[in-house]
Amino acid sequence: MNELMKKVFKFGMYGKPITFLTKSEINSLKKYHWIEFLDKNELDELENNIEFVPSKKTDLNDDLYVRMNFTYFKNLISDSRFKEISSFKIFNHLLISGDYVKQADLQHIGQVDTKKVSYVLKILRKSSFIKQKIIKNISYVKLDVDSLFNRNKKQYPLPIIPREYFREVPIYYEIKRKLMNTEVGLTSSDIRRDYGVSVKRAHACLKKLEIEREKEIAIKQVFDGKTRKHLFYKVENSELVDDDLKEKGLITVNDRICALKQLLKDRKWINTCEETFIKFRDILGSKYMPDRKTMISTAIKANLKVFNIRGTHSVSSWLIANNDVQLSDIVQNKIKAAPKDNEFSKKVMSKYVKVPDFIAIDNLYKIKISNRFDIIFNFIYKNSKHECLQLSDEFLMNRSLLFLFNLVPFYKINFVKKLIGELNNLQDDKIQMVDENVYIYDILERYTIKDVLDLPIDTLLKKEINERLKDQRLVRSILEPFRLGLIEIFINTKQVDRINNIVKGKLNSDHIINIKNDDFIEYNPKNKQDLNLILSEIETSDLSIRLHEDYQEFIDKRRTLEKLHSYVSL
Repeated sequence: MNELMKKVFKFGMYGKPITFLTKSEINSLKKYHWIEFLDKNELDELENNIEFVPSKKTDLNDDLYVRMNFTYFKNLISDSRFKEISSFKIFNHLLISGDYVKQADLQHIGQVDTKKVSYVLKILRKSSFIKQKIIKNISYVKLDVDSLFNRNKKQYPLPIIPREYFREVPIYYEIKRKLMNTEVGLTSSDIRRDYGVSVKRAHACLKKLEIEREKEIAIKQVFDGKTRKHLFYKVENSELVDDDLKEKGLITVNDRICALKQLLKDRKWINTCEETFIKFRDILGSKYMPDRKTMISTAIKANLKVFNIRGTHSVSSWLIANNDVQLSDIVQNKIKAAPKDNEFSKKVMSKYVKVPDFIAIDNLYKIKISNRFDIIFNFIYKNSKHECLQLSDEFLMNRSLLFLFNLVPFYKINFVKKLIGELNNLQDDKIQMVDENVYIYDILERYTIKDVLDLPIDTLLKKEINERLKDQRLVRSILEPFRLGLIEIFINTKQVDRINNIVKGKLNSDHIINIKNDDFIEYNPKNKQDLNLILSEIETSDLSIRLHEDYQEFIDKRRTLEKLHSYVSL
């Protein structure tokens, strides 16, 4: 019977035609509740709902399909703890393949990411259901159905109850009596071995005892390799417990803290690398190699500083330092000590110097959206005629450089300073620099975008400005309030209709759009097509913008909300 069950199980979740079974096998299976027979329509329904239960069949013809009941199917692989249908699809593909398959292909089968596939295989590997081989750096996996059927649950040795234990006495009092009579303490594993109760229940009893007699009983974390245990013992036996732990080769948290401080004795900080792990292990006298997680958790318990320096490609470097060390000390020391092409130096540059947002801010970009709004609203208000602003290429080219840099991010390091240097060399009446910031703002207000593009300055500087204008960065910035519904857009004097009426990249001129919320609540379109369609219209026609009559009230409300929702990053 076991072989027949295995055969049907290999048919997978969706089953196979009944013709794959002999008549004697079909007759044998009919009496079991875990078997199901489906017709073609029911099979289609099953593909949409894997837990679908088909009707019972009395007449078994050759057009039917046979499979194992899904509930029973799940019970056979209960150790895998699968919950999502994608996990079952991956398992099913491995099952019906019967041979090695590419691990990469499972991602498409289950329609999941690589991380999910790895998780499923990890669960199956823990239960020894998976075989793996690697050929030319490509991983192949196979489901071992035999081990799945022949598995044995993990068996613990039967508890040996000594004669002195009392019968019909609650387990709590037995544990209490044992703890008070032992000199070297007890762990949950000791209780499980002696009484056969679960570790969880044993720990609950010991914890209750420790709370009841907090002056008599203490608790200590000990480590057997990487396995953490909680040792409960009588306070008066502390010295005996310490000696016993050393004799057994167990390590306490204090041992780890002392070892870490010894590493930092002659150094201000250490890196969490393999060399440090070996030294840490040697000080502890342990045969087990610690990892980064162990080092960091120990440092936190010892109240030491932990720094995470993230470099290129999101590679992190973890440092543990004494309390008097600042991050700036580490950075400066490494930069001075290392050559310019050193990997650490590159990481520091990418972390603190070459971050795009920081470069843009240095080039006068207003990173906060509320600051950009202030500039845009004031710009529209001052330049509106008859309460309407007409946007055109000529109009934008006559805006000042400061207006451009405030609204458009430039990601070239020191771009503004280089441009000002070029402009200053061309000036006959040079501005006397009393304050550097005043000087920078003054010279950028003097020149328009058109002026700079016509001047004989560095072509690379011109090219960068042209690039920002070509992809309509400036127009996009000016239209940012459009996303919040604070302005009304007019194209060819006709208002644009609702976003839903924009079809095939063209504007429907038969309707009227008013894109703003009645309560002036922030409006976010579902996709990025909306603004792109508006921008595409500007290429063939000018754009008119009208401020909402209550825009000033909205700005005041927004600033109030920003103050309420402000926070401090620690």
